[in-house]
Amino acid sequence: MASIVHVPFCYFPDAAGGTEVHVRELAREQATRGDSVLILAPADQARSYVHEGIPVERFTVSNQIDDLRDLYGSARTNVGEFMAVLERLRPDVLHVHGIGRAIAPEALRRARQMQIRVVLTYHTPTATCVRGTLLLHGAHPCDGVLDAPRCTACTLTGHGVPALLAQVAARAPALVGNALRRTRMRGRLITGLRTRELVSLRHAQTRELLAAADHIIAPAEWVVRLLHRLGVPTSRITLVRQGIARTATSPAKPTRADNIRLVYLGRFEPAKGIHLLVRALRAVPDAGIELHIYGVTQGDAHVQYRRDLRHEIGRDTRVVLHDAIAPETVVSTIAQYDVLAAPSQQLETGPLVVLEGFAAGLPVVGSRLGGIAELIRDGENGLLVEPASVAEWALTLGRLLHEPQLLPRLRSGVRPPRTMSAVAEDVAQIYRRIAA
Repeated sequence: MASIVHVPFCYFPDAAGGTEVHVRELAREQATRGDSVLILAPADQARSYVHEGIPVERFTVSNQIDDLRDLYGSARTNVGEFMAVLERLRPDVLHVHGIGRAIAPEALRRARQMQIRVVLTYHTPTATCVRGTLLLHGAHPCDGVLDAPRCTACTLTGHGVPALLAQVAARAPALVGNALRRTRMRGRLITGLRTRELVSLRHAQTRELLAAADHIIAPAEWVVRLLHRLGVPTSRITLVRQGIARTATSPAKPTRADNIRLVYLGRFEPAKGIHLLVRALRAVPDAGIELHIYGVTQGDAHVQYRRDLRHEIGRDTRVVLHDAIAPETVVSTIAQYDVLAAPSQQLETGPLVVLEGFAAGLPVVGSRLGGIAELIRDGENGLLVEPASVAEWALTLGRLLHEPQLLPRLRSGVRPPRTMSAVAEDVAQIYRRIAA
């Protein structure tokens, strides 16, 4: 038995994504094994409650932004609240599920001083990539090395700055940003000139957090390679692929020859690529293909992206927007469809939704990127598509409709994913190893 504190990006009942679902299911599995488990997650204000039998403590991360550095570092994290929980519980393991504004290096250093073992799971590219996708200038997979000038230019182009101007701003020393910060001047130009300072701040925090972890869990092979490039020794990395707690309550339904029902499930954000599916459907206006979108909104940017999607969908009745569904109903809900779409435009570490698709008996059509490409065997249990190519997405959707034997063959190649019980056992072995 172990005492474990998990630290995700957010937690239920707030709108949650794959990381939080993973944390919830892992915590449940650990609790059934007799471990003492608590969730410690950031929030607008501190509070305590129990969610589905697991105690939850929320510590404050203020949304008040006095300076741009507050968006790139952990200055607004209430380390005192965070540490009060650790000092009260004195857990064996602090299991952190991401790197971001809410995870202060100071807190992890103090945890280590208390002889608490720190485990980090690398769930999303935002852990180390300022742009958040690990696609260099949004086009090609990046090696992930923390190079301040290159990352600065990439970040700026991601905000719409022309490439030449982005390169010029990337050459500005961080000292320039520090000097401009002291003037308290505002504006797009000032922000651009300060970006290298801000990127350097994020890089410094990332390096500190990686160094503070006793062990790092990589859910995908590409993460293992990335961590090696960041200087993390092999002895501190373990590949632990994600698992799932539920399988479909009934097998996927047979497909009508003249109609394909495609389902997407995930966050409403550009990096998830939903707009590509909509545009691909628009490129085949007479095709008998339906697209059902179950989206999660986590903030104003997601709400705006959903509005933009509605505008892009227009009068195409083949596309249906649904509200988010409870995680425990995901597998049974998507089992009603024919194919799961995973059009992500970033390097994913799972993603969990692909495993949920397999659990529902569905083949998956996904981007040839990151963890998606590691899980899909092209032509066997799904199809891989060049990520940003609307034309290839349209062609692939057409294949599903016009090649009668393709979908049954792909469905026959789907195998049940690994279980959360297997994940919990792998994680327990890591806990035991670092405690020795």
